[in-house]
Amino acid sequence: MLKIALLLAILGQIHCLTKTRDEGYGNHYILEARKDVWLEGHSNKDRQWINQLIVGNLRHFPLKRTLIQFEDLPKTDCPADKIIWARMQLHFVAAHRWSIQPVSTQPWLDYTIHIHRVKKYWAENQATAYRASNGNNWAAPYLKLGVDAEAQPECNPTTIYSRERDYDFKGFDVTGAVKSWAEGAHNYGLLLKVVRENIYGRGLRFNDRHHPNTKIRPYLQVLCQA
Repeated sequence: MLKIALLLAILGQIHCLTKTRDEGYGNHYILEARKDVWLEGHSNKDRQWINQLIVGNLRHFPLKRTLIQFEDLPKTDCPADKIIWARMQLHFVAAHRWSIQPVSTQPWLDYTIHIHRVKKYWAENQATAYRASNGNNWAAPYLKLGVDAEAQPECNPTTIYSRERDYDFKGFDVTGAVKSWAEGAHNYGLLLKVVRENIYGRGLRFNDRHHPNTKIRPYLQVLCQA
């Protein structure tokens, strides 16, 4: 009886994480974030009291990129050839600037965000711009594309336009990455970066998985052919 109770408890936990519903033309899966952290300099930024993820390049501050990993899609229920699309949803908070600096040095630009499938294990409470985990450095700062993460970004990148409405969800196409995981690639998550990192602007902020409001945490949508 104890074994049965434990099994039911485990299945209940899994069910709470992976949600699915029939959309009439396929099953729609909702996957929660397992871990996330923004990268900025040498210190770890898993700051759960801030509850945000950041990408961008602000004057007088280090570059910012973000790592995020979602739970696995059940392969038996949704193999790679059944995946129609996959979209990451992040709740956009604001294009933030340092208030003591003039707006002219921190313009609100149009930001296209590239997403790369990560190829190396990283620890949420240890990862920095220079290391994936304690004693395990990235091949280059902020991940070396082609080594630490896929060289090519995901297709159909999302652009967040200047003065666009904040405090709303933004969708990002990650179909390629999710199909790769379904085909057997390790799920080490995703790297987010703005395309024009050489231009000073603002830091795009999104709510992270620790946010007390569960309705605005990151999630991954996957539509699978019935």
